[in-house]
Amino acid sequence: MSECKKTPLWGEHVKRGAKMVDFNGWRMPLYYTSVMKEHRWCRRKAALFDTCHMGEVSFKGDVKKSGIEFSCTQNLSDMEICSARYGFFLNDDAGILDDFISFRKSERDFLFVINSSSSEKIIENIKLSLKSGELKDISQKCAKIDLQGPLSAQVIKDTLGFRKSLKFFTFSRHSIGDTELMISRTGYTGELGFEIYCDSGSAVKVWRKILDDGRVLPAGLGARDLLRLEMGFPLYGADIDEKTNPLEAGMKKFIDFRKNFRGKDSLEKGAGKAAVIRSAFKTNSKRSPRRGFEICSNGGKIGYVTSGGYSPVLDCGIGMGYVSSTCCSPGTEIEIGSGRKRLKGCICELPFYEKGSFRIPMEER
Repeated sequence: MSECKKTPLWGEHVKRGAKMVDFNGWRMPLYYTSVMKEHRWCRRKAALFDTCHMGEVSFKGDVKKSGIEFSCTQNLSDMEICSARYGFFLNDDAGILDDFISFRKSERDFLFVINSSSSEKIIENIKLSLKSGELKDISQKCAKIDLQGPLSAQVIKDTLGFRKSLKFFTFSRHSIGDTELMISRTGYTGELGFEIYCDSGSAVKVWRKILDDGRVLPAGLGARDLLRLEMGFPLYGADIDEKTNPLEAGMKKFIDFRKNFRGKDSLEKGAGKAAVIRSAFKTNSKRSPRRGFEICSNGGKIGYVTSGGYSPVLDCGIGMGYVSSTCCSPGTEIEIGSGRKRLKGCICELPFYEKGSFRIPMEER
């Protein structure tokens, strides 16, 4: 078994006494104090997350002539400079190889941010259709730190001197001394927030500078997972993977059917005919549903759980899973569990948490 990789911030986590765990081949902090405290802090103030384990792929070239458009579901050629866009890489059967965010840095310069274990397969997938241009895995050189929470705009102004008012899913360049940053108005928590990119050698400097602000606490994977679950954001490898397609996942809006892309034929053949649909549910108690639990209704199995946990916002168990398309209407009563242990609940709509600050204009903060 290969040794887990460490992010540039590994030493910082150890110094703060973080509970470290193995995550997709990386040694990462699960929590520093407690998952619940870090979750609440992010919802109310500002939390800092180490996301240096994510993958970064650079593409430089002519988007229209290179063939790269065929590799993904989003339209790259009509993106504005300094904008970001969410989409998917699919296989021929429309299974999700990965979800990602693309950043257009200039007319011929793009950054693709992908999941931690996907760099190799995504680069190979892109190369299948690439006719020209330069494609590079720059994950080793790039560090990524996420500042999330209602106070994050004030914090980033005071600690990094970043005063630009960014719209949702846009980004800008910034520098602190000789450290170059790319700061995007994006995130995975449902709160106002920023994803900060820098070279790996500068990660500790940026991390410490932000944490010098008393309004900020470091947060681990536990809080991050619960925050994204409350928003209904899917996790690759759990809620979406190569065995699911974007229509089953309820994410049709992130597919541009005006263009051609790998997996399009399979999606069009199955459009409107998905046998299962990613659905949300909440339980009638504080007990947490777990991945792999059965979802039953009227005495029969109708699906299975892909993500679950206790929501401090709703004070009950919540989760997502795939449910038969004939049984996924909000209000449908269900039982969730394994063996004789069953939790009662009902299908509901997303998001679970509707008061997130992520779309609020920065100038209102």
